[in-house]
Amino acid sequence: MKIILLVFLFIFLNNFITKVECSDCQYFNPIVNQPYNLSSLKLIPDLKYTVAFPSTNLSSTSFETYFNFCNGTLNICNVTGATACQSIGIFQLGSIDVGETVNYTSSGMTIVYRSKIFQPITGNDCSDAPEPNRRKTSFVFSCNPNIPKLNVTAPGLEIQRCTYGVQIDTSLVCRDCPLNCSQPHGTCNRVTGECECDSQTNGKGCELSRIYINSVDSTTINGGTTYLHGYFGIYNTTTTTTSQRLSIKIGELQCKNIQVINDSTIQCDIGPGEGIKDVTIIDMDISYTGKQIFQYTKIKHSCPNDCTSSSNGICNTDSGICTCINGFTGFNCNSQDSNPDAPSSKPNINETTGEASISNDGSNYQISIYSLVELNFNGSTVNEFLLSNKWNKTNNNNNTNNDNNRIVVFSQFISNASCTIEYSIEEVIGKNKNYSFAGVNFTLSPGSLKLTVSIQNYTYHSTLNSIQLRIKSSLGDYNNSNNNSNGNKNCNAKKLDINTNDFKNDQSLNYLTISKDSKTFYGRFINKVISDGRETFMSTSIVGQRTDSILIGLNLPHCKTCLIDPDFSLLVDQDYKTSCDDDDSRPKWFLPVVIVAPAVGAAIIIIIGSIIYKRHRVGIRILKQKIKLENRQQ
Repeated sequence: MKIILLVFLFIFLNNFITKVECSDCQYFNPIVNQPYNLSSLKLIPDLKYTVAFPSTNLSSTSFETYFNFCNGTLNICNVTGATACQSIGIFQLGSIDVGETVNYTSSGMTIVYRSKIFQPITGNDCSDAPEPNRRKTSFVFSCNPNIPKLNVTAPGLEIQRCTYGVQIDTSLVCRDCPLNCSQPHGTCNRVTGECECDSQTNGKGCELSRIYINSVDSTTINGGTTYLHGYFGIYNTTTTTTSQRLSIKIGELQCKNIQVINDSTIQCDIGPGEGIKDVTIIDMDISYTGKQIFQYTKIKHSCPNDCTSSSNGICNTDSGICTCINGFTGFNCNSQDSNPDAPSSKPNINETTGEASISNDGSNYQISIYSLVELNFNGSTVNEFLLSNKWNKTNNNNNTNNDNNRIVVFSQFISNASCTIEYSIEEVIGKNKNYSFAGVNFTLSPGSLKLTVSIQNYTYHSTLNSIQLRIKSSLGDYNNSNNNSNGNKNCNAKKLDINTNDFKNDQSLNYLTISKDSKTFYGRFINKVISDGRETFMSTSIVGQRTDSILIGLNLPHCKTCLIDPDFSLLVDQDYKTSCDDDDSRPKWFLPVVIVAPAVGAAIIIIIGSIIYKRHRVGIRILKQKIKLENRQQ
């Protein structure tokens, strides 16, 4: 029973896929998922299609074949219900009673007509045909987009005895393309059903934009000429054509005088403004928006906390960076640099986990590259790849540079995004070191850590998306005691404070501080990234914050290779005490009073004695003489 059912199922499916009868001239090719409508080919009975069959070895006489479609009958055949017939003897080639059979292929379809069983006539005997006593005609339909109805491409061919073939070209069996290829961005190959997209789109229906921006040149708040870099496709650089199809907005302002330099660079002029702006490029019906990627730079920059005071540092208004003086250091010159008794900071790199830390007198600050996140246009997470504790050390020996600073290099491959991340950590030891990144010059003091992170060949889900690198920072103690190495528990003890007030994307640098026990950890994030070899603006954001940790997001453009350069330091505050008494319960006036009171009392006694002596000195002399006489008499 099971075998019978399987055979029946096989026959049913085979007929469904390859042999489907016409239903009101509507056909469906399941191989290419394409409907065909041949209703326009059906003729009234008085009309006919004609194809000539030359004489062959199988038939010594040439003849013509008349035919119709969609079970349309022909009056010329003089046979009731005939859909096709031969001109010689008006032999029937196709009959409504027998019906048509349809075979589908990837390039079209074939409609097969069969005649009724007939009594052979001398000279027209089909008893030895592949289907005895039947005539069979196959109409092979092929796609030709330029033929609205049909065209018989060659004379008919008698393939075997009483078996004929007719080749027909028509657009009615051409394939449709997905989304009509999002015209005008694509053209449809009607033969294959595939789109041929222009240089700005891809996807099966040319529905996916390929254009993106990976960097934008900043202007001052006065505006001016800016350059957009990325991929924009091949344009007709005629000014009229470009201005008609292309528009660029920076914030709410339209960019003017647009010039397409090449497929990767566009130039335009933008008006004055301030702050951080989105950049949107619109090309006909496709667009791309880079979120917060353009910066109006200030002509003069302010420095963090005004470098504390004029005695601590001098503000460089061109860069917004403090130059510390008089033995102070730190991004705002609020930390000691000249106190020989202050504890020093010690950087450390964990070669197993890839994490780094800076320790100082009981405090330990940890830094880790936490995750890489792909964000869509609305800022929602598309994918997040956790990176912590997955790093591989790539330099076998600990490299050192000319400053004897230790450098360790790590890497990680994200298979789901075909992306490689490399980052190096440098321990700054011994003396200050000067650095330069993306046109920003800065100095790191001993005990600092400098990171360089490279993200390469990330595969985006969409060109509209961007990526964000997240760095986690946290502060804790070496042990359960709050005492430092000198036992100075009380005089330096301060609560943990995470300060992000100097996270200002309109400046050239962003600063994070974590303070505790008169020591401050600094995280410095330059608001620039090297994107595909060019400097461009990068914003920084606070992703999450807890009591003792913070998660920083570096918002990167749509780049193939992104290079960023954060650094970290742990410095001693200027009010740090190297020693203090064990008992801090005494009020602040206790020591001054203890020291000053005895001295003041002694002075008062001396003054009073002098006054008494001056007033009674005559009596004192008489008393002295009297005492001397009494002593002599004895």
